[in-house]
Amino acid sequence: MKQLFWYMSLGMACVNSQAQIALNLEDGDILTGVKDIHITTVTDKKINQVYLRHQLLYTANGGGNYPDSISLSPQPEVSFRMDTGLLRNGKHLYIACAQLENDLGEFSSECDWAFVTTANPDTIGPMLRQTRPSPLIRPGDFASGMYNITLYAWDESDVELVRFYRDEGVLLATQSQAVSTGATGGKHYSFSWDTTTVDNGFHHLYVEAVDGYGNITDTKEATLFLLNSFVPVPPILVENRYTPTNLIARAKNHHVNVAWEGSDQQERYVVYRRFSSETDFIPVAEMETTVYVDDIPSGEQYAEYYITALYRLGESEPTNVVRVYPALRTR
Repeated sequence: MKQLFWYMSLGMACVNSQAQIALNLEDGDILTGVKDIHITTVTDKKINQVYLRHQLLYTANGGGNYPDSISLSPQPEVSFRMDTGLLRNGKHLYIACAQLENDLGEFSSECDWAFVTTANPDTIGPMLRQTRPSPLIRPGDFASGMYNITLYAWDESDVELVRFYRDEGVLLATQSQAVSTGATGGKHYSFSWDTTTVDNGFHHLYVEAVDGYGNITDTKEATLFLLNSFVPVPPILVENRYTPTNLIARAKNHHVNVAWEGSDQQERYVVYRRFSSETDFIPVAEMETTVYVDDIPSGEQYAEYYITALYRLGESEPTNVVRVYPALRTR
């Protein structure tokens, strides 16, 4: 039985009392698989709360994490099963505490704790953060020449290698040596891709990392537009990718609601209108939303509309044209 008075890093205080609490873990225990946890409290006081606090102190590659806590049934005997395979391998601290109340309404806490080590086979792939290109790359972003793809990877059993891919699984490079290693064990990888070796247009990039147990994690795809020369890119590769869809227009009296569907790839939309097939369409509004409200002047028989999308490289192809007739005015 260990008496713990203050454990400041967890922000808790345990006050010595006549009660006793016992956690069925001992300093130096090696935990694997499923472990039955038992917490026993011997006291003549009222047990208001029983809880177990846990903190990963460190792993083979460096730092741990912030403490967490679970509340348990306020009973003298508390048991539950813990799957240690869900924990990162390394040194852990467990603290079991009971909050007690005497007949005078005074509160105290009694705690027991243990430093243990988890040593399960690693079944979790590396944690990855791709920094260039970002999966959140803006529509219309483009590159040319040599382009650096960078990645940070962490894993408790170490990162063995990373692979850089483009498009449908085309391998660009394999690296087993990191450019640098951070203080917390994260490894920095970088690959310089010669984009002049592929065609202009949209390409998809992703990276996968393999740890010492063969577990694999890959990043989300990031889309990049390559523009290495002034050779025109077929419009279908660019404009049609951003063209709005499902354009409709409805009239009530001489008021018209025009709506369409876009995506988060477009930055803005341009509304074009005309009142006669013998005149040209002219832009009448630039919108950030997908709804436009218009008025048809008295005397005009109908109005026709189409929409385009604006993005960094220019303007998309137009949608289909819709025609709407003003309804009769009502009183």
